[in-house]
Amino acid sequence: MVYLIIIFLSIIFFSSNTMCFFNQKESGFAFENILSLPVQSEYQGLGYVNNSLININSANIVNPAVMYEVFYKELNFFYQPLVMDSKLISANFITSIKTDKLYLPIGISLVNLTSGEAEKINIFKESYGYNFKESLTYANVAIAYYLKNYDINLGLNYKNIFQTIDEYYAYGANIDLGIITPTNKHYIWGISMLNIFPVNFGSDIFPTIIRTSLNHYVGKIFFSEVRLYTEVDFVNIYSIEKISVLWGIGTTYKFFYLPIALSFAFSYYGVSVGVDIKKDNFNISYALNFNMLGPMHRFSLGYKFDFYPDETRKILKTELEKIKLEKQKFITEYKQKKDEIIKAEKNYKLQQQITLNLLKAKNLITEKNYKEAKILLTHTLQLDPTNIQAKEMLNLVNSYMSMETAKILYSEAVSLYEKGMYDVAIDKLNRLLELYPQHTQARVLVAICTANKLIIEHKYQEAKNVLFDILQIEPTNEQVLNLLKKIDTLLELEK
Repeated sequence: MVYLIIIFLSIIFFSSNTMCFFNQKESGFAFENILSLPVQSEYQGLGYVNNSLININSANIVNPAVMYEVFYKELNFFYQPLVMDSKLISANFITSIKTDKLYLPIGISLVNLTSGEAEKINIFKESYGYNFKESLTYANVAIAYYLKNYDINLGLNYKNIFQTIDEYYAYGANIDLGIITPTNKHYIWGISMLNIFPVNFGSDIFPTIIRTSLNHYVGKIFFSEVRLYTEVDFVNIYSIEKISVLWGIGTTYKFFYLPIALSFAFSYYGVSVGVDIKKDNFNISYALNFNMLGPMHRFSLGYKFDFYPDETRKILKTELEKIKLEKQKFITEYKQKKDEIIKAEKNYKLQQQITLNLLKAKNLITEKNYKEAKILLTHTLQLDPTNIQAKEMLNLVNSYMSMETAKILYSEAVSLYEKGMYDVAIDKLNRLLELYPQHTQARVLVAICTANKLIIEHKYQEAKNVLFDILQIEPTNEQVLNLLKKIDTLLELEK
């Protein structure tokens, strides 16, 4: 959509600088422009940028090769009111000759350009007492042929042109050639040579024109196709001093789910904006064209009928497959987006749960409820095994729990020691030392309990050895010193 807005703004911005395609007010169209009139029944907004409109069969008067897949009959009508009551009317019929070995699309067109009434006067500006009109009519027969091996569609036009101005008339005939290639790619070239023979037409000469155009598939916006058209034309190619170059650029946007298409063009001939509406076999096209003479309106109506059953089924199958692919693509993208959203929601909820668990665990640690904190942090790590904060907090909780266990074991060991239950006290202290091997008080109490056991067993020397080991750790320990005195006393008594 941004692409379309840029094109549209560009059209409006440059419209004030567009060159007028009328050479003089009294003559209307320049002769070379009359022979390239945009009377196509679709994409009227493209105007003269119409040389590569493949399968827009009514554009065959500028390039007969646009007739490619004609598996029906088609009627087209065009109307454009001009300045000073002039008007342009066109009718076009498309069909094809199809046999087992031959397939030739055929187009027959009739175009009429009529001026408004003007008073007949002489060189002294004296009236003859009546009005007259200027009329230019040309009939056009086009055929096309597809070279399958080369993917090139060829076209040939034969046209007759009649002009009447009061008692004056002129007649002429000429031939056009056209090429479209390739026929089903993102880049489609349209080349035509109009008026191959530079023959006379009254006081004028048929201008030989080479028209080149590129039909470029840009891509899709909101599943709808966007195409860009560029055109460069060379007029009077047989006369170097008179040769001129005309140009144009346009775009179309075809809605995928709606029977509507938009078209825009900015060219040497003017600026135009158009809209197409398709309903069943009908196509209505309207364009508003801007030039130095002001705005002009174009209207066209196309109707397709008498479809060939086999071709219709083939085209319908192709369209249905295209729609199916677009639908699958849409569903796949939708599912991917949906999965991403669901995943993001789950991840968001997971992060919320983890954050809440960490806050709760922090409060539990503050309250010294290490057991519940450990359960919560373990669950958190099951949700997110890589969570660094949860790991650090769990290590801290384990440390705190070990310290608490150590305090409890030491307290119980002291109580057992005081009751003379040395073996049980030693067992408690050994469990404590497994948690904290550097726990000095536990090591000292183990030694004291062991010494007391040895004293009871009258193993005084062994008891003294154990106590001396403790003195190396705590030389001033009163309990150890008192026990050593007790052992010495007992030794004296035994003498």
